Amino acid sequence: MRQRVLSGLIMAPMLLLIFFGGPLLLAGAFVVSFMAAGEYSKAFREKRIMSAEMKASIVFLYALAALHYPLGISGSQNFFLVELMPLWLALTLFVVFLKSFNMKKFGTEQAALTVMGTLYTGFLAVHIVLVDQRFSGEPLFSYPQAGSPWFTVGGFDSYVWIVVLAAFGCDIFAYFTGMAIGRHKLCPGISPKKTVEGSIGGIVGSIAVCGVYGYFLIEGGFVTSLVLGALCGVTAQFGDLTASVMKRSLGIKDWGTLIPGHGGILDRFDSVLFTAPTVYYSLLIMGVNR
Repeated sequence: MRQRVLSGLIMAPMLLLIFFGGPLLLAGAFVVSFMAAGEYSKAFREKRIMSAEMKASIVFLYALAALHYPLGISGSQNFFLVELMPLWLALTLFVVFLKSFNMKKFGTEQAALTVMGTLYTGFLAVHIVLVDQRFSGEPLFSYPQAGSPWFTVGGFDSYVWIVVLAAFGCDIFAYFTGMAIGRHKLCPGISPKKTVEGSIGGIVGSIAVCGVYGYFLIEGGFVTSLVLGALCGVTAQFGDLTASVMKRSLGIKDWGTLIPGHGGILDRFDSVLFTAPTVYYSLLIMGVNR
């Protein structure tokens, strides 16, 4: 119980950043990505991946995402994805492959693991910022009032909450459903304790939690939230299993020890890394405008 209380105290500031949204959420997402990159680098230290280059790439990625706030570019989210994201990816690949020319120290395996780590801890995570920038409602408060605000209080009328509610709701419902009625193993070679019944319970739980949230707190967003809950219920578990595959291949139980009872940053946010892009691109495809 003490571990869970401490874990809750650590998670509370992160939920507060989602409430504020805007540049504060971007800063929080950057810290999570940077720390996750550190955990990834440490876990793969025997592979001698390019840790410094990976972290530098993440810094550059969030610097590009932050251009939305001082510039106030119209449609800047599309500008980020269409123009700046390919630039970031091209430069990252260029630097990594250039360093791999030092074949006595690095090689193809190091380059591939570095790129995978950068996409995993940086590219996936930054989508929570993109959801906030494009699919939040009117902020409760912003300063300055005219122009691009550098400080906002977003409140609860935002699809960003779906990102975390779907991930945590799926995890909680899957756990208790599996404990209660779980009989058939889902992926015994990857995660022996996960069951088919637990997986279904996780999806149902994600739909229920997101549906309730959308009905009461997102104007006209009930049906959309139900759809997002179903999609995220699947991808959240995919994210969890993906992390389990990597940890099992490395022979480790947790990515880190930062959060008592839950391991490291990656152990707590492995599902969120997959629900964030799911919410963002699903809302784009569904043509949601806010």
